[in-house]
Amino acid sequence: MRKLLSLLRFAGDSWRIFLSRARDNGFASALVFARSQAHSFYISVRNKHTKRPHVECPCCGWTGFDFYSQDYIRWWLPSVRCPNCGSRERHRMLQVYLTSHDPEFFRISGRVLHFAPEQHVHNIVRRNPGLRYIQADLSLGMLRNGSAPRFQCDIQHVPVKDNAVDIAFCLHVLEHVRHDRKAIAELHRVLKPGSIAYIMVPVDLNRDKTEEWDEPAPDVCDHIWAYALPDFKDKLGSFEYREIKPADFLSPEEIRRFRIPDKEIIYRCVKR
Repeated sequence: MRKLLSLLRFAGDSWRIFLSRARDNGFASALVFARSQAHSFYISVRNKHTKRPHVECPCCGWTGFDFYSQDYIRWWLPSVRCPNCGSRERHRMLQVYLTSHDPEFFRISGRVLHFAPEQHVHNIVRRNPGLRYIQADLSLGMLRNGSAPRFQCDIQHVPVKDNAVDIAFCLHVLEHVRHDRKAIAELHRVLKPGSIAYIMVPVDLNRDKTEEWDEPAPDVCDHIWAYALPDFKDKLGSFEYREIKPADFLSPEEIRRFRIPDKEIIYRCVKR
């Protein structure tokens, strides 16, 4: 009886969201939601009954048949979100890279400045007792639930003195920023010489050239930039950087098991 009530509640909530999406974003967007929900429901059933796990989340250790799909309003992707901790592809890639392939990260002490903070990154930082974690975000609402020291700011104008930060994280932020070169320059300014910024952006591997849009694109998560791999790195000119792709440090079996696509790239940027 309890399972039936839970299923009916899920169906009722889904129907309300479907109608809301049809009203606010159009029927095509409502269908995207329906397909994503149906796929995630199928995955949840398979996860419950699978006897041989196909995937693993390195962030929390969960194993199962597959990760949930992710709804992006106008389109959706399978195998994105961990059912247990909610990690996405970028979190899983960064988790494996920092904990197993970047030993210097756990020898560094000092201040970590994380823009648009995510709990998965905080969990990694906490494994190094020598680091002091500080959060920054343009949205005050995103900072209210945090327990670490935090402040509100625009990444294009960071109220931090020069050479004050030992590590910076900027994951999937720059695509929302009009003057992304200015934001990168601010990251460079606040870092101490020899310190590291870990930068990730969504990259469209099918593009030859980065495109800037006049307004945030509602069908692409309000992005302003559509980054292409060949020219994004030109924006990092003030840094010494390494472009780290999944195949650079993961085996084909690990890429499949952690569900990390080729488009996830870490730019490990060091201030000269």
